[in-house]
Amino acid sequence: MHPSLPIRMRSAKLSSALLTPIVVSPSPVSKSFLGMRQNQPFLKSLRCAWQGLFDLYFTQRNFRIHLVVMVCALTAACWLQFDPWQWGVLIQTIGLVLVAEGLNSAVETAVDICSPEIQPLARQAKDMAAGAVLIATFCSIVTGFCLFGPPLWALLLRE
Repeated sequence: MHPSLPIRMRSAKLSSALLTPIVVSPSPVSKSFLGMRQNQPFLKSLRCAWQGLFDLYFTQRNFRIHLVVMVCALTAACWLQFDPWQWGVLIQTIGLVLVAEGLNSAVETAVDICSPEIQPLARQAKDMAAGAVLIATFCSIVTGFCLFGPPLWALLLRE
């Protein structure tokens, strides 16, 4: 739809496109449905996922920084003998930050591919993805204070 069309004409074309039924025919089940060939795509997807993790580690400095902080937090949690619920919260928080960093890196890479020249919207997309990492990091810091603060404070007062 061309942006110069009046809004009524654009919405009419859009609504008629939405009302058009989509016919989906079922695909025939192949004979290799239960065979070994079915495992190849899954194994290939696992291989691609591991390659993505390796790429993330070797190309993204901030991801490596988050991993160092993760090791420090896990070491401190072992030393403080966290309860199971504290471990659960800690692992979820670490996962949130690492996933946010991975998605940020994926968005930045995709934007670089789609828009090699400097564009305001490309910059905005990258900044939004980085902002999401910042939110996850701030939330993890607050969670860290809630998890580590009371036991560390108790140790400090005891000595």
